Amino acid sequence: MRSTCKVNIEYFPFDTQECEMKFGSWVYNGFQVDVVARTDRVDLSDYVKNGEWELQSVVVERRVTYYASCCPEPFPDLTFRLVIRRKVLYYAYSTLLPCIMMSALTVLVFVLPPDSGEKIALGITVILAFSVIMLSIIEKLPETSDSIPLIGSYLNTVMSLAAISVMMTVAVINIDWRQPEKHPMPDWVKRLILGKLAYMLCVRTDYNPRSRVSAHHEPPPSDICYSEDMYGSPWMTHRSWLARGSGNSHGSPARSQRSFRRHEEEVSSTKRSQEEELLPVRTEWRQVAQVMDRCLFWLFSAATVVATVVLLLIYPMIGDSNTAVPLEDTL
Repeated sequence: MRSTCKVNIEYFPFDTQECEMKFGSWVYNGFQVDVVARTDRVDLSDYVKNGEWELQSVVVERRVTYYASCCPEPFPDLTFRLVIRRKVLYYAYSTLLPCIMMSALTVLVFVLPPDSGEKIALGITVILAFSVIMLSIIEKLPETSDSIPLIGSYLNTVMSLAAISVMMTVAVINIDWRQPEKHPMPDWVKRLILGKLAYMLCVRTDYNPRSRVSAHHEPPPSDICYSEDMYGSPWMTHRSWLARGSGNSHGSPARSQRSFRRHEEEVSSTKRSQEEELLPVRTEWRQVAQVMDRCLFWLFSAATVVATVVLLLIYPMIGDSNTAVPLEDTL
Protein backbone atom coordinates (compact mmCIF):
# COMPACT_ATOMS: atom_id res chain seq x y z
CA MET A 1 0.00 0.00 0.00
CA ARG A 2 1.31 3.43 -0.91
CA SER A 3 0.07 6.72 0.51
CA THR A 4 0.68 10.32 -0.58
CA CYS A 5 0.65 13.37 1.69
CA LYS A 6 1.42 17.04 1.27
CA VAL A 7 5.03 17.98 2.08
CA ASN A 8 5.90 21.27 3.79
CA ILE A 9 9.50 22.25 2.99
CA GLU A 10 9.54 25.49 4.98
CA TYR A 11 12.03 24.10 7.53
CA PHE A 12 14.04 21.93 5.13
CA PRO A 13 16.34 20.17 6.07
CA PHE A 14 14.99 20.44 9.64
CA ASP A 15 11.43 19.69 8.54
CA THR A 16 8.88 17.48 10.25
CA GLN A 17 6.07 16.04 8.13
CA GLU A 18 2.61 14.87 9.23
CA CYS A 19 0.75 12.30 7.18
CA GLU A 20 -2.75 10.93 7.77
CA MET A 21 -4.00 7.54 6.65
CA LYS A 22 -7.76 6.91 6.85
CA PHE A 23 -9.25 3.41 6.84
CA GLY A 24 -13.00 2.99 6.42
CA SER A 25 -15.76 1.76 4.15
CA TRP A 26 -17.66 3.80 1.59
CA VAL A 27 -20.06 0.95 0.75
CA TYR A 28 -21.13 -0.37 4.15
CA ASN A 29 -22.31 1.81 6.97
CA GLY A 30 -21.45 1.47 10.64
CA PHE A 31 -24.34 -0.91 11.36
CA GLN A 32 -22.99 -3.33 8.78
CA VAL A 33 -19.21 -2.95 9.23
CA ASP A 34 -17.95 -1.36 12.43
CA VAL A 35 -14.30 -0.29 12.32
CA VAL A 36 -12.65 -0.11 15.75
CA ALA A 37 -9.09 -0.10 17.04
CA ARG A 38 -8.25 -3.13 19.09
CA THR A 39 -5.72 -1.16 21.16
CA ASP A 40 -4.65 2.44 21.65
CA ARG A 41 -1.05 1.57 20.93
CA VAL A 42 0.39 0.81 17.52
CA ASP A 43 2.34 -2.37 16.95
CA LEU A 44 5.68 -1.47 15.32
CA SER A 45 7.33 -4.84 15.59
CA ASP A 46 7.51 -5.12 11.79
CA TYR A 47 8.53 -1.48 11.28
CA VAL A 48 11.67 -1.05 9.13
CA LYS A 49 13.76 1.99 9.96
CA ASN A 50 14.53 4.45 7.18
CA GLY A 51 17.87 6.15 6.60
CA GLU A 52 16.34 9.52 5.69
CA TRP A 53 13.28 9.73 7.94
CA GLU A 54 12.72 9.04 11.64
CA LEU A 55 9.31 8.07 12.96
CA GLN A 56 8.37 10.46 15.77
CA SER A 57 4.84 9.41 16.74
CA VAL A 58 1.82 7.43 15.60
CA VAL A 59 -1.65 8.37 16.86
CA VAL A 60 -4.84 6.39 16.16
CA GLU A 61 -8.20 8.15 16.22
CA ARG A 62 -11.66 6.73 15.53
CA ARG A 63 -14.07 9.08 13.83
CA VAL A 64 -17.76 8.71 13.01
CA THR A 65 -19.17 10.74 10.12
CA TYR A 66 -22.84 11.31 9.27
CA TYR A 67 -23.86 12.30 5.77
CA ALA A 68 -27.21 14.04 6.22
CA SER A 69 -27.75 14.57 2.50
CA CYS A 70 -27.23 10.90 1.74
CA CYS A 71 -27.82 8.47 4.55
CA PRO A 72 -28.76 8.66 8.20
CA GLU A 73 -26.46 5.75 9.14
CA PRO A 74 -23.03 6.42 10.64
CA PHE A 75 -19.82 5.76 8.71
CA PRO A 76 -16.91 5.08 11.08
CA ASP A 77 -13.24 5.21 10.09
CA LEU A 78 -9.80 4.91 11.72
CA THR A 79 -7.32 7.71 11.10
CA PHE A 80 -3.63 7.07 11.69
CA ARG A 81 -1.60 10.26 12.06
CA LEU A 82 2.11 9.67 11.46
CA VAL A 83 4.70 12.28 12.36
CA ILE A 84 8.09 11.76 10.67
CA ARG A 85 11.17 13.91 10.92
CA ARG A 86 14.00 14.21 8.42
CA LYS A 87 17.44 13.13 9.60
CA VAL A 88 19.85 16.06 9.36
CA LEU A 89 23.21 14.25 9.41
CA TYR A 90 23.45 13.79 5.63
CA TYR A 91 22.55 17.41 4.90
CA ALA A 92 24.80 18.66 7.70
CA TYR A 93 28.05 17.40 6.18
CA SER A 94 27.01 17.69 2.52
CA THR A 95 25.29 21.10 2.52
CA LEU A 96 25.33 23.01 5.80
CA LEU A 97 29.03 22.62 6.61
CA PRO A 98 30.20 23.77 3.13
CA CYS A 99 27.86 26.77 3.39
CA ILE A 100 29.31 27.78 6.75
CA MET A 101 32.85 27.39 5.40
CA MET A 102 32.01 29.55 2.39
CA SER A 103 30.59 32.17 4.74
CA ALA A 104 33.92 32.21 6.60
CA LEU A 105 35.74 32.77 3.31
CA THR A 106 33.45 35.73 2.64
CA VAL A 107 34.69 37.36 5.84
CA LEU A 108 38.33 36.63 4.97
CA VAL A 109 38.04 38.94 1.96
CA PHE A 110 38.61 41.89 4.31
CA VAL A 111 41.74 40.30 5.81
CA LEU A 112 43.69 40.38 2.53
CA PRO A 113 45.60 43.62 1.93
CA PRO A 114 44.34 45.78 -0.94
CA ASP A 115 47.69 45.52 -2.73
CA SER A 116 47.44 41.73 -3.02
CA GLY A 117 45.08 41.91 -6.00
CA GLU A 118 43.11 38.84 -4.90
CA LYS A 119 40.33 40.41 -2.82
CA ILE A 120 37.76 40.70 -5.59
CA ALA A 121 38.75 37.32 -7.07
CA LEU A 122 38.14 35.62 -3.72
CA GLY A 123 34.73 37.25 -3.32
CA ILE A 124 33.59 36.25 -6.81
CA THR A 125 34.86 32.68 -6.26
CA VAL A 126 32.79 32.43 -3.07
CA ILE A 127 29.66 33.61 -4.92
CA LEU A 128 30.20 30.99 -7.64
CA ALA A 129 30.66 28.28 -5.00
CA PHE A 130 27.37 29.30 -3.38
CA SER A 131 25.66 29.10 -6.77
CA VAL A 132 26.90 25.54 -7.29
CA ILE A 133 25.69 24.49 -3.83
CA MET A 134 22.29 26.06 -4.45
CA LEU A 135 21.91 24.19 -7.75
CA SER A 136 22.65 20.89 -6.01
CA ILE A 137 20.06 21.63 -3.31
CA ILE A 138 17.35 22.65 -5.77
CA GLU A 139 17.58 19.23 -7.44
CA LYS A 140 16.61 17.56 -4.13
CA LEU A 141 13.62 19.78 -3.36
CA PRO A 142 10.08 19.33 -4.67
CA GLU A 143 8.92 21.92 -7.17
CA THR A 144 6.52 24.01 -5.12
CA SER A 145 5.90 27.69 -4.50
CA ASP A 146 4.00 27.32 -1.27
CA SER A 147 7.01 28.10 0.91
CA ILE A 148 10.73 28.87 0.69
CA PRO A 149 13.01 26.22 2.24
CA LEU A 150 15.11 27.27 5.20
CA ILE A 151 18.38 26.28 3.57
CA GLY A 152 17.44 28.37 0.53
CA SER A 153 16.85 31.40 2.71
CA TYR A 154 20.24 30.86 4.36
CA LEU A 155 22.01 30.54 1.03
CA ASN A 156 20.35 33.68 -0.33
CA THR A 157 21.38 35.57 2.80
CA VAL A 158 25.03 34.56 2.68
CA MET A 159 25.17 35.10 -1.08
CA SER A 160 23.82 38.61 -0.56
CA LEU A 161 26.51 39.21 2.07
CA ALA A 162 29.15 37.92 -0.36
CA ALA A 163 27.90 40.24 -3.13
CA ILE A 164 27.88 43.22 -0.76
CA SER A 165 31.39 42.30 0.42
CA VAL A 166 32.63 42.46 -3.19
CA MET A 167 31.13 45.93 -3.60
CA MET A 168 32.66 47.07 -0.31
CA THR A 169 36.01 45.62 -1.42
CA VAL A 170 35.90 47.71 -4.60
CA ALA A 171 35.29 50.81 -2.48
CA VAL A 172 38.19 49.95 -0.15
CA ILE A 173 40.57 49.39 -3.07
CA ASN A 174 39.48 52.73 -4.53
CA ILE A 175 40.29 54.43 -1.23
CA ASP A 176 43.66 52.67 -1.03
CA TRP A 177 44.68 53.86 -4.49
CA ARG A 178 43.57 57.47 -4.05
CA GLN A 179 46.00 59.97 -5.57
CA PRO A 180 46.83 62.69 -3.04
CA GLU A 181 47.43 65.17 -5.88
CA LYS A 182 43.76 65.01 -6.88
CA HIS A 183 42.08 63.86 -3.65
CA PRO A 184 43.30 65.64 -0.53
CA MET A 185 42.04 64.08 2.66
CA PRO A 186 39.30 66.06 4.47
CA ASP A 187 39.70 66.83 8.15
CA TRP A 188 36.49 65.02 9.12
CA VAL A 189 37.83 61.80 7.61
CA LYS A 190 40.92 62.09 9.77
CA ARG A 191 38.94 62.78 12.92
CA LEU A 192 36.24 60.15 12.33
CA ILE A 193 38.11 57.24 10.71
CA LEU A 194 41.78 57.68 11.62
CA GLY A 195 40.91 59.04 15.05
CA LYS A 196 37.78 57.56 16.64
CA LEU A 197 37.08 54.51 14.48
CA ALA A 198 40.72 53.38 14.41
CA TYR A 199 40.89 53.70 18.21
CA MET A 200 37.72 51.62 18.64
CA LEU A 201 39.00 48.90 16.29
CA CYS A 202 42.55 48.90 17.76
CA VAL A 203 44.20 49.91 14.47
CA ARG A 204 47.45 51.83 14.72
CA THR A 205 47.63 54.97 12.60
CA ASP A 206 49.86 58.03 12.30
CA TYR A 207 47.01 60.39 13.13
CA ASN A 208 47.81 63.00 15.78
CA PRO A 209 44.79 65.10 16.82
CA ARG A 210 47.07 67.86 18.13
CA SER A 211 48.73 68.49 14.79
CA ARG A 212 46.94 70.91 12.49
CA VAL A 213 48.80 70.21 9.29
CA SER A 214 46.77 71.02 6.26
CA ALA A 215 45.69 68.06 4.21
CA HIS A 216 46.25 69.89 0.91
CA HIS A 217 49.90 70.10 -0.11
CA GLU A 218 50.58 72.67 -2.81
CA PRO A 219 53.57 72.00 -5.06
CA PRO A 220 56.57 74.21 -4.32
CA PRO A 221 57.03 77.23 -6.55
CA SER A 222 59.46 76.74 -9.33
CA ASP A 223 60.41 78.52 -12.49
CA ILE A 224 60.43 75.25 -14.39
CA CYS A 225 57.40 74.52 -16.51
CA TYR A 226 56.47 70.86 -16.22
CA SER A 227 53.37 68.76 -16.52
CA GLU A 228 52.27 65.22 -15.66
CA ASP A 229 52.18 62.30 -18.00
CA MET A 230 49.63 59.49 -17.89
CA TYR A 231 51.55 57.83 -15.08
CA GLY A 232 51.53 60.89 -12.82
CA SER A 233 55.27 61.72 -13.21
CA PRO A 234 56.32 65.30 -13.98
CA TRP A 235 58.25 65.99 -17.14
CA MET A 236 59.40 69.21 -18.64
CA THR A 237 57.49 70.31 -21.68
CA HIS A 238 59.20 70.77 -25.00
CA ARG A 239 57.76 74.28 -25.32
CA SER A 240 59.26 75.38 -22.00
CA TRP A 241 62.63 73.95 -22.92
CA LEU A 242 62.53 75.80 -26.25
CA ALA A 243 61.53 78.97 -24.41
CA ARG A 244 64.46 78.59 -22.03
CA GLY A 245 66.88 77.60 -24.76
CA SER A 246 65.89 80.40 -27.14
CA GLY A 247 68.18 82.82 -25.35
CA ASN A 248 71.12 80.47 -25.72
CA SER A 249 70.49 79.47 -29.30
CA HIS A 250 73.82 80.99 -30.38
CA GLY A 251 75.78 79.33 -27.54
CA SER A 252 78.09 76.36 -27.77
CA PRO A 253 76.74 72.80 -27.75
CA ALA A 254 78.61 72.01 -24.52
CA ARG A 255 76.91 74.92 -22.77
CA SER A 256 73.51 73.81 -24.05
CA GLN A 257 74.15 70.26 -22.82
CA ARG A 258 75.16 71.53 -19.37
CA SER A 259 72.04 73.70 -19.27
CA PHE A 260 69.86 70.74 -20.22
CA ARG A 261 71.42 68.57 -17.50
CA ARG A 262 70.87 71.37 -14.98
CA HIS A 263 67.22 71.54 -15.91
CA GLU A 264 66.88 67.78 -15.63
CA GLU A 265 68.32 67.92 -12.12
CA GLU A 266 65.90 70.67 -11.18
CA VAL A 267 62.93 68.66 -12.50
CA SER A 268 64.10 65.57 -10.61
CA SER A 269 64.58 67.50 -7.37
CA THR A 270 61.14 69.08 -7.78
CA LYS A 271 59.60 65.66 -8.34
CA ARG A 272 61.30 64.21 -5.29
CA SER A 273 60.23 67.11 -3.11
CA GLN A 274 56.63 66.75 -4.27
CA GLU A 275 56.65 63.02 -3.58
CA GLU A 276 58.08 63.61 -0.11
CA GLU A 277 55.35 66.14 0.66
CA LEU A 278 52.56 63.94 -0.73
CA LEU A 279 53.81 60.75 0.92
CA PRO A 280 52.05 61.44 4.28
CA VAL A 281 48.72 61.98 2.47
CA ARG A 282 49.14 58.76 0.50
CA THR A 283 49.97 56.94 3.72
CA GLU A 284 46.85 58.37 5.37
CA TRP A 285 44.62 57.11 2.53
CA ARG A 286 46.10 53.64 2.90
CA GLN A 287 45.50 53.75 6.63
CA VAL A 288 41.89 54.75 5.98
CA ALA A 289 41.55 51.67 3.75
CA GLN A 290 42.99 49.49 6.53
CA VAL A 291 40.55 50.89 9.07
CA MET A 292 37.63 50.34 6.67
CA ASP A 293 38.79 46.76 6.08
CA ARG A 294 38.90 46.09 9.82
CA CYS A 295 35.47 47.67 10.34
CA LEU A 296 33.89 45.70 7.50
CA PHE A 297 35.52 42.52 8.78
CA TRP A 298 33.77 42.80 12.14
CA LEU A 299 30.47 43.93 10.60
CA PHE A 300 30.30 41.03 8.16
CA SER A 301 31.49 38.58 10.82
CA ALA A 302 28.63 39.66 13.09
CA ALA A 303 26.12 39.52 10.22
CA THR A 304 27.28 36.01 9.23
CA VAL A 305 27.12 34.71 12.80
CA VAL A 306 23.65 36.23 13.35
CA ALA A 307 22.33 34.77 10.08
CA THR A 308 23.76 31.35 10.90
CA VAL A 309 22.40 31.27 14.46
CA VAL A 310 18.95 32.61 13.55
CA LEU A 311 18.34 30.53 10.41
CA LEU A 312 20.07 27.30 11.42
CA LEU A 313 19.45 27.17 15.19
CA ILE A 314 16.63 29.41 16.42
CA TYR A 315 14.25 29.09 13.48
CA PRO A 316 14.34 25.25 13.42
CA MET A 317 13.60 25.25 17.17
CA ILE A 318 10.43 27.22 16.46
CA GLY A 319 9.39 24.49 14.05
CA ASP A 320 10.18 21.78 16.62
CA SER A 321 7.86 23.41 19.15
CA ASN A 322 4.90 22.17 17.10
CA THR A 323 6.15 18.59 16.99
CA ALA A 324 3.87 15.87 18.32
CA VAL A 325 4.51 13.80 21.42
CA PRO A 326 7.46 11.37 21.38
CA LEU A 327 7.06 7.94 19.90
CA GLU A 328 7.43 6.15 23.23
CA ASP A 329 4.28 7.85 24.53
CA THR A 330 2.17 6.53 21.64
CA LEU A 331 3.26 2.90 21.68
